[in-house]
Amino acid sequence: MREPGSDAVDPTFLRKDPLQHPGTTNNNGSATGSHGRKKMRKSNIALNVYGLKPEQVLALLRNVHAKMSGNTNFTDPLVKLADMAAKADALEAAIVLATAGSRASRLQRDELVRECRDMLTAQAGYVRGVCLGDAAMLETSGFPLGRGYNPQPAPTPPVDVKVVRVVEAGVLKVQWKSERGARLYNLEMREEGSTEWVRLMSTQLVKHTITGLTSGKEYYFRVQVQTNRGISGMSEIAAQRAA
Repeated sequence: MREPGSDAVDPTFLRKDPLQHPGTTNNNGSATGSHGRKKMRKSNIALNVYGLKPEQVLALLRNVHAKMSGNTNFTDPLVKLADMAAKADALEAAIVLATAGSRASRLQRDELVRECRDMLTAQAGYVRGVCLGDAAMLETSGFPLGRGYNPQPAPTPPVDVKVVRVVEAGVLKVQWKSERGARLYNLEMREEGSTEWVRLMSTQLVKHTITGLTSGKEYYFRVQVQTNRGISGMSEIAAQRAA
């Protein structure tokens, strides 16, 4: 999954044309600007993944993957399309196993449904940010559309990330402030001497104990949040040396 950039752009600035005057109407009834250009149709993604059944989640995931594959409007998707395809395959298999299956198989299906819902929510946030209400572009994404364009700001990164060293060797405790509307938090770690960030977990909790660390080595942590408005940038980095 790609890490979103921190340099947010005002969508109203991108769509503002200082030379544009009040529009007129052409012969086919569509509105145009003073230079004869058609005004952009506005729309937005109408997404309520948490109200969808497993089969509906799978169908939407397949449709978005198919529509975004090779789509030049979305060259750098937040969720890799290969990951979407793999998750869809796993969910399809889990749905089959859960049909008249064991309780364990149904629980596994439900967990995959949650993961797919979060994946779709994050991808929808990326699509909204790219399209900025352009209905023609949004229609190519595979997501269902609603009327009108009501831009929502992306969620801000989590704050107050803290790492606490405890007496046990190789153990650190990480915590951060909860964010309103959070669906999921992604916790990443990097160890001293490395430049690679590793995703430790995606979780709904805001406190975690990390074990199995090397005593005396310093570890760095950062967090991002997923909401129904998309996914935030990474938080400020917090560091601590393991006992």
